[in-house]
Amino acid sequence: MRGNKKLQEKLAIAMSIINVLNAGAPVVLPYVNFAGNRSTGGGHITALSQGKNALFYGTAEATEYNVPNGTSTTVSVVTMSVIDSMTVSNGGTGEVTTMNGGQQFISNGGTGEVTTMNNGRQFVSNGGTGEITTMEGGSQVVSAGGSGTVATMNDGFQEINSAGTGEIIIMNDGEQDIDQGTGTISTINQGTQNISAGATGEITLMNNGYQKVFSGGNGNLTSITGGGQHVDAGGIGLIDSMTSGWQQVDGTNAEHGLATINTMINGEQHVSGGIGTTSTMKDGTQIVYTDGIGNVTTMEGGTQEISAGGTGTVAALMGGTQNVLAGGTAMDTTIG
Repeated sequence: MRGNKKLQEKLAIAMSIINVLNAGAPVVLPYVNFAGNRSTGGGHITALSQGKNALFYGTAEATEYNVPNGTSTTVSVVTMSVIDSMTVSNGGTGEVTTMNGGQQFISNGGTGEVTTMNNGRQFVSNGGTGEITTMEGGSQVVSAGGSGTVATMNDGFQEINSAGTGEIIIMNDGEQDIDQGTGTISTINQGTQNISAGATGEITLMNNGYQKVFSGGNGNLTSITGGGQHVDAGGIGLIDSMTSGWQQVDGTNAEHGLATINTMINGEQHVSGGIGTTSTMKDGTQIVYTDGIGNVTTMEGGTQEISAGGTGTVAALMGGTQNVLAGGTAMDTTIG
């Protein structure tokens, strides 16, 4: 009898729980709505059936962090996950220590700061400012008058669109894609800068890596000690000083790429269907291929090699060598 009584009590409790779950009665679950650096009162109403799903199936709820408009308020978050988001505008500041996923939206005079980005996306537009200290992955998307900076990029992407401005101070790997905006890299040790039509890309020092200039793009390199610049037909590329590395310019009879090296101390310039110019060649090589046009203003050393179908000119040959292979053409070369 005693055992039957205990069984009946357990059955009664179980039936009560089932009835409550079926009723879907709402309960109040904790919720934080960020306004300034303080929590607000109130709660987020969720049906018990939703809480049941979260309990039994592990369903997590997204957290939205909103910086109040028109204030100088700062909202700080330690960690953001893939389902979280933050919106910053009108003079506010949003700080994220570690971003493992999610999205941060910055516009209209707002400032967004991420200390470490492992994944996720930071969107900067309309006068907003985005700053990432260390990028291990994820992306920063800058557009429509926004300004974005990545202090150190070890991997990931910076995308610049629609008159946005992007800067990477040190790129150890990753990619900067510029489409109708302006992108700069202070030092690139590895990685890629892609420059599309209507865009401008600038690199101060390239130790290794790759700058790709597509048709209609404009790419500038101040100093290159390794890596290379590739200029497509219709693109324009400039290297101020080449100590090592390479520059390649392509083109067709209908459209040439234009590539210039102001001073070649060493390295290679490959002219394939485009127009390549080296103002001063101290050493290194300029190779002119079929349909290419190669020009050296002053040659103090090094070699200009003209292959079949190519055309080469050395305005003043003070030293070095001009090699004209079968089918190549040398024009207006002055010795001495």
